Amino acid sequence: MHASQDGEVRFAERTVCVVDDDDSVRRALRRLLTAEGYSVDTFESAEAFLSSHDDIDIGCLVLDVNLGGLTGFELYERLAATRPSIPVIFITGHDSPANRERASTARALAYLGKPFDDEVLVGAIQRAMLTSTA
Repeated sequence: MHASQDGEVRFAERTVCVVDDDDSVRRALRRLLTAEGYSVDTFESAEAFLSSHDDIDIGCLVLDVNLGGLTGFELYERLAATRPSIPVIFITGHDSPANRERASTARALAYLGKPFDDEVLVGAIQRAMLTSTA
């Protein structure tokens, strides 16, 4: 985290990783978060993330719940075994009580149904970044 010349806090040294199988969602979130000053990496699947995340300084994960292959929850469970301190935000187009409960059990910082308000997501990511640097 550092302050820009205009005094705004930036988190460019930590990366927000977005895992979503919808290309339009990945593109939109990359644009939004880059405009907010974040470094962003996007992945089309949990498997793609798992094969390339080792060299990324992850500040926050934004995980779609329903992915082809491993789900967002399954990806989180795998990561929690080795990197339990990574903050996670779950997003989904298929909200359900079971998904909300599972996100709560995973201690997610946020659980957002699509479509969600950009400001709510950015606020959750900002909290996640503060948590991951503490």
